[in-house]
Formats: sequence, structure tokens, C-alpha cells
Amino acid sequence: MPRVLALVPDLLFGSRVQGTLQAAGHEVELMGGPERLAERLQAEPHVSVLIVDLTSADLDGPALVQSL
Repeated sequence: MPRVLALVPDLLFGSRVQGTLQAAGHEVELMGGPERLAERLQAEPHVSVLIVDLTSADLDGPALVQSL
């Protein structure tokens, strides 16, 4: 089963993403913010898919991508 991490600050949109992916048989873990994502990737760097809502005003997309 593919492991998916999702960094989606909007809780409503995040729950929709999570529900849709779980219905398709994926294991999804929502990240609360960029710091949590960084901690999670350090602990276990191998994930199948990383979803990031780059349209979110709460995220600095270019800085996030550089930090990864």
C-alpha cells in the first residue's frame, strides 16, 4: 500500500484529500505544518508520495521545496 504524506494547511481540503486517497486504498498522514513534515521526513525519509498545497497562503512554496 503506498504511503502518502500530505501538507495541506486547510483542514477541510486536507480531510477531503485524505478521505479520497484512503478510499482508493492509500495510507495517508496529514502533516500539520512544514516543521512537522521536516521532522517526519528525517525520521522516515522513504514515502511513496508527498502532496503539498502550494496554493496555500500559509506556506512559502519555494522555501519549502528548497528545504526538502
